[in-house]
Amino acid sequence: MTGETVEVTESDVASEALFDCLTEVLEKNNADKGIPFFKKETYAITLKEDDAIIGGLVGYFAWSWFNVEYIAVREEYRGKGYGKKLIDMAETEARKRSCVGVHLTTMSFHAPDFYKALGYIQYGEIDNFPKGHKRMVFRKTFNDD
Repeated sequence: MTGETVEVTESDVASEALFDCLTEVLEKNNADKGIPFFKKETYAITLKEDDAIIGGLVGYFAWSWFNVEYIAVREEYRGKGYGKKLIDMAETEARKRSCVGVHLTTMSFHAPDFYKALGYIQYGEIDNFPKGHKRMVFRKTFNDD
């Protein structure tokens, strides 16, 4: 193969074959540098009242960090400490697994001050993501406590 017949296509759907190829290339690149491939280990906490889910947290452990992907509490349950409890539980589990810390992204309209009050440090942002707002990146390393 010389690349002379390479075809470039676009799609709204990524095929399993494409994911397999990308994973293979990235695994090899990481291995060549002595870094294990990015392996996600999912972790979830569910808040329920009378069998109804009222909120929760979903994230994953990878490379000695815990990444919060989703955290939400139904509006009528906010301000009662449930969000803090979710973060505290995730941090406790991260410490048990000897993680360096917790990483998350949020939006400027999704309570960034909540994370700051819990000791998270903002270290990045993207303006107009979505337009008129910011995507904000936070971390809490356990040696920062």
